[in-house]
Amino acid sequence: MLHHGFALHSGIVTARNRPKIMQQRQPNILMLTLESTPASHVSCYGYARQTTPHIDRFAAEGALYEQAIAPACWTLPAHASLFTGLYPSQHGTHFGNPFLSKDVVTIAELLQRRGYATAAFTTNDWVNERFGFDRGFETFRWSKRTMEWLKSLFSAETKAEKVIRYARDPFYPVGHRNNKLIKAWIKQSRQTGRPFFAYTLYFEPHYPYRPHYPYAREFLKDTQRPWWRVNMDPDRYMAGAATMTADDFEVINGLYDSRLAGTDAIIGRLLDDLRQDGILDDTIVIIVADHGENLGEHQLMSHQYCVYDTLAHIPLIIRYPRLFPAGMRIAETVQSLELFTTIIDIIGIDREEIPNQVLGRSLVPENIADKPLPFAVTEYLVSNLARMKRLYPDKDLSRYDRQLRAIRQDGWKAIFASSGTAELYHVTEDAGEIHDLADVHPEHLARLQTLLQDWLLAVGAPQTIAANGSKEELDADLVKRLQDLGYF
Repeated sequence: MLHHGFALHSGIVTARNRPKIMQQRQPNILMLTLESTPASHVSCYGYARQTTPHIDRFAAEGALYEQAIAPACWTLPAHASLFTGLYPSQHGTHFGNPFLSKDVVTIAELLQRRGYATAAFTTNDWVNERFGFDRGFETFRWSKRTMEWLKSLFSAETKAEKVIRYARDPFYPVGHRNNKLIKAWIKQSRQTGRPFFAYTLYFEPHYPYRPHYPYAREFLKDTQRPWWRVNMDPDRYMAGAATMTADDFEVINGLYDSRLAGTDAIIGRLLDDLRQDGILDDTIVIIVADHGENLGEHQLMSHQYCVYDTLAHIPLIIRYPRLFPAGMRIAETVQSLELFTTIIDIIGIDREEIPNQVLGRSLVPENIADKPLPFAVTEYLVSNLARMKRLYPDKDLSRYDRQLRAIRQDGWKAIFASSGTAELYHVTEDAGEIHDLADVHPEHLARLQTLLQDWLLAVGAPQTIAANGSKEELDADLVKRLQDLGYF
């Protein structure tokens, strides 16, 4: 079973089964990444609130993947997987080792070698050149959010209403600024005659959950408590130093939804501009989240310490009329790291030319029908307890100090912890992962455990992983910014 499943999972594309693409010029590629966005809060994925009308419109013009699974549950390893097509056990980038290995090649490096103009615009401090994420990008813009906000306040062009808006939410300008940078760069790159690959990360949905106006008025109108009275510190809650009620989490969810709606509007403006400029139909546009977010589910906040679908199940939508039919909804399970293999297969890059032992397929719909994914894996390799231990040294945090791996197949999902515990969920019937069936169906648990162990051997996963944080290797300025985001 291993060899059959692993062969399917590798999804090797040969000249015979490579998607047929006949065109004179390679397509542009635009990857729009949403920070901390679970599929369950996106309206085109069935969320009751209208948080994403612009993304919904985009989905109606492309292919929506209903069961897209992230290989990792937080920014650093999730982006390493997006950029390399590898699982965390393969690329080895995690909290204990935040640096991208020089032994792997990134999608930007491959496209640059093929003549693409390449650019990245990021605002998350984990996705920066210090950790190697700039490799292959001719232009790499890493915005320092706080400094950019302060500069904008004191610039001569700032209007009074902007001052008020920025004071309410210091992160508000970042997405708009990224849009301006992307549009200017695309205009410049088109003058060279080269196809382009542009990547950007929209930070707005990330903690802290400050209200995003004007959307906060809509999403907070029925809440029972003022938002400023609600605990916003995930570590304080998870350490047991703060008690939170259902009313508190109603506010948290309203704040989060306001931020997602603001991000959706920012993305909508960029897509409208590309449409007006006549670029959209010649561009593979990808909207994907790096991971999801816990907003009180499983007694958790933010995006650490679990591999539940609040973090693993993410939105993924691709628009490119030549290969992705408009309005198509794909029910089969896919993984976001397969975007790497999707791009190289469309462009025509031979997998034998790259060092990465990629296991993904092309996500072109006709290819998925022929090559179903036998199973999906999500990993949390090194727990980041640095900040919680520093702030709450007397609290028992042992329940968070563990490695986690989840594997799903045929509607069943098992979670295995390094502490020896295991959970089992029938996610097709229990999407919230509320009913642990490990004792009820031990046969499914044993089957998935064997499958996971065989897979780990096949990919050469290390037996032990260093759990030491890398704070000492980073400059003080970067450490301070990561502390502001809740790390260290």
